[in-house]
Amino acid sequence: MKISRTLLILSLLFVPVASAQDAKKIWKEIVKPCTISELQGKKVIFLGLSNNVEVGTLLRPRPDQGGYGRASFQNVVDEYNAIPTNPKPMPNPVSGGTFLGCNGEATKKKNFNASVGILSAVLPFTGDFGLALSKATVTTATVEEVAMFDIDEFKMARIIDSLPANGQVKQALLMRRPDKKPVWYMVSRAFRARKLTAKIDFKKKVDAGFKAKYTGPLAGKDVGELGVGLTAAWISDSVLELTTTDPFYIAAELSFYKPLGGFEANQKHRFPRVALFTPKGVTETALR
Repeated sequence: MKISRTLLILSLLFVPVASAQDAKKIWKEIVKPCTISELQGKKVIFLGLSNNVEVGTLLRPRPDQGGYGRASFQNVVDEYNAIPTNPKPMPNPVSGGTFLGCNGEATKKKNFNASVGILSAVLPFTGDFGLALSKATVTTATVEEVAMFDIDEFKMARIIDSLPANGQVKQALLMRRPDKKPVWYMVSRAFRARKLTAKIDFKKKVDAGFKAKYTGPLAGKDVGELGVGLTAAWISDSVLELTTTDPFYIAAELSFYKPLGGFEANQKHRFPRVALFTPKGVTETALR
């Protein structure tokens, strides 16, 4: 049975600079009706639409740039598989993943104009497409389903423990800043959504050339990483409906790796969860 709802958003499109905190508030409104209550937790960071962040992804906070450097969990897999004595295949350290519906309607009914910076945290508009939206308003945004993925702490600890001490992964996870905080963190919980739908009202008849360019699949049309998974349909001469056709990650919780000891030594958590800032972006970087 198809699940539907209408969620009116408080602020979504066009002031000069949008803060990461604004983006977090918007995402919390979008997912408010979802049945996964953990999405409203204090340690959840909203990343915007991404298919490059999942459980096991390594993130390096960059407060000066307002974002994170990212290293794929594939680094862990590759180092594990390169050790001949490690059992094969590698244990799967991820649990969960059942999609649950977002039901109900948000209680707040008023929408405002907001900034392209805020909107970019929700839908990845860039270039000409983003500029063309400068006088538009997002009137509704919905998410149909959300799933939560969790780290299996025992399995992940055993995997990391088995990696070579001089390998890039272990060295990165053991790095500490002068204030003793970790340099690299690991995504220990991730939230994935299906079918985000947003209606964008231009408040006047839109040029036919623009409509023709931004109709149907939007791959390669200034819509960021998820361009291949976005489809546009004009439901009137002035209203554009955007729908994601592929699942995507929207939020995560981070942990840091604690070496030595183990669960057998009554160490409750090898991956303590932490609350860090909501980023402006996540970019590829090398483990070092």
